[in-house]
Amino acid sequence: RLATDLQLWSTQEFAFIAFPERLVGGSSAMPQKRNAFLLEHVKAKAGVALGAWTAAAATMKSTPFTNSIEVGTEAVGPAWGALHTVTESVLLAQVLVSGARPEPERMARRADEGFVTATILANRLVREGVPFRTAHHVVGAAVREAVEAGATELRLPPGTPGAERASLPPLGEVVAEHDRGGGPGMFDTAFATTRARLAEHADWLRGHRERLDAARHELLTSVSKLVDGTEQAARSGGARDD
Repeated sequence: RLATDLQLWSTQEFAFIAFPERLVGGSSAMPQKRNAFLLEHVKAKAGVALGAWTAAAATMKSTPFTNSIEVGTEAVGPAWGALHTVTESVLLAQVLVSGARPEPERMARRADEGFVTATILANRLVREGVPFRTAHHVVGAAVREAVEAGATELRLPPGTPGAERASLPPLGEVVAEHDRGGGPGMFDTAFATTRARLAEHADWLRGHRERLDAARHELLTSVSKLVDGTEQAARSGGARDD
């Protein structure tokens, strides 16, 4: 899915992302093309892994017990090659993701042109007392009218209840408002919180390991002293016996 999305977004039709020269190839027939062929490798490797899983699942089907050659030998046979393929795919995907460069202006323009705020406008009408079914039809008609006119701005029909208060601010402000409930603005908060928890746990783990090392050292020291004392006592006692 990752490779499919990146491949689609890197086409001229979308142009949401661009790859550097080191991650693309040319076309044998079309000199202007920049083929992100490495994405095709990632997609194909996913097929290899799925094929191995399918082979293993089919091999184990209807086996009467797990301690059998079908399960313990034949079914796991394709797994090792598949795991190697998955490892290669992950490493290649890391290179592609780190090398991809987004085109924010293009993305924002397509977001405006795609009427992504239509649902938000309908919800605002609902907050003004308009039933959602009615708001859905009103906004849908506005979208259809804008598409036919080649416009990107939604205009509600005159007389729509609450239309003035339900007007939309710029797209950036709309995104910023959705800072909770799964909106696109939620990522920063969730990421910062998770990162802080991870750092806190890393500090705890570091301290825990230091305490374990100190306790291990203390234990070894105590055991060593005990052993040395026992041996010394034994030698002393042997000497007196002699």
